[in-house]
Amino acid sequence: MNLFAQPLGHAQVQAQLAQLLAQGAFPHALLLHGPAGIGKATLARWLAARLICGADAAARNPLTPNKASALWAQLQAGSCPDYHQLVIPEKKKSIGVEEARALLDALHRSSENARVVVLDALDDLTPDAANTLLKNLEEPRPGLYFILVCHQLNRILPTIKSRCRLVKLGVLTEAETAVVLAAQGAETTDSVLAKGRPGAWLSLINAQKAALQGLRQGQLPAASTPQLIEILQQHVATLPPTLPHARLHQALSKLQQQQEALNLPMALVHEQALAMVAAVGKD
Repeated sequence: MNLFAQPLGHAQVQAQLAQLLAQGAFPHALLLHGPAGIGKATLARWLAARLICGADAAARNPLTPNKASALWAQLQAGSCPDYHQLVIPEKKKSIGVEEARALLDALHRSSENARVVVLDALDDLTPDAANTLLKNLEEPRPGLYFILVCHQLNRILPTIKSRCRLVKLGVLTEAETAVVLAAQGAETTDSVLAKGRPGAWLSLINAQKAALQGLRQGQLPAASTPQLIEILQQHVATLPPTLPHARLHQALSKLQQQQEALNLPMALVHEQALAMVAAVGKD
């Protein structure tokens, strides 16, 4: 995966950001917000590369970074000391104060180039981590830029929002969505189902594939897995055509109908579905 791929769509937003750069008025803290899976993080990393590497004078898009720069090669190799990315660590569910402090320690190093922090996403910060980063947003250092990604703006601390330039992004067009899906090897016919959020759709497909693979290996998926009952039904359909398996498939269908008719809590329904599958597996 190319972390610094050129973003698709959001033409008006890209033009607005290019104008800020041309005017020398690019904010020290930029907050890109909008639905998950529309390419906010892709745009954030592209902007980071543009700030660090400078502009490609020959490119039509003024946000295109200078790919002849030695810094571009470092970005591609994951070794650029001026680029920092804050994401949820592996095996964790949020970005904690330890990760925030480690980032701030790394920023103490001086540099002749622009330094950029991409935070994907603000929604994943614990309150303590958010407050740890707040001082750096309040007292920005020259040449240091924060590009923040946010899926739900109403969940973000007002003190953070007030110190950032807010830029709203919308969903992609169906044609743009199809291009993104094709680039990731997914079915372009899914562009309608993705509803302008190809990143979210790809995450859903990958989660379903992982869940099915785990089931084949005897591992039950997590109750939080999206569309869990459909995944369990797909799995049961691949099992030998025995009476218990047929009854299980029927019971899962009935459970899904009850959830839709009575608007039952999805977590409760998923736990019940997993218990059904586990019970048949023990027989």
